[in-house]
Amino acid sequence: MPVDKIRVSGDSRIEYKTATLNGHNYSYILSQPKSGQYKATVFLIHGFPDLSMGWRYQIPMLVDMGLRVVAPDCLGYGRTDAPDDFTPYAHKSCAADIKALATHLGETQIIL
Repeated sequence: MPVDKIRVSGDSRIEYKTATLNGHNYSYILSQPKSGQYKATVFLIHGFPDLSMGWRYQIPMLVDMGLRVVAPDCLGYGRTDAPDDFTPYAHKSCAADIKALATHLGETQIIL
């Protein structure tokens, strides 16, 4: 049985989006049920040294469960800014960026 996964290009189930969060340009994948109705929003945060597309196997399953999925390229990775200064990479700063992305998407609560 073939595994359902997101294709890097030409997959209509995802959108590549961008947002400026706390002065940094972030790129993220957005996927949601075709109906536009969803139970909750899930943020998938990749680790080192991955990208948002590392979640390509999980995104279809989560959307099929009725969830909206947001998978950002974290600071310094993929299409997201990579500042030379180390300060923005601190955990507190990165958490503030994720909170800003949730706010940008109109969410007050997310599943992380």
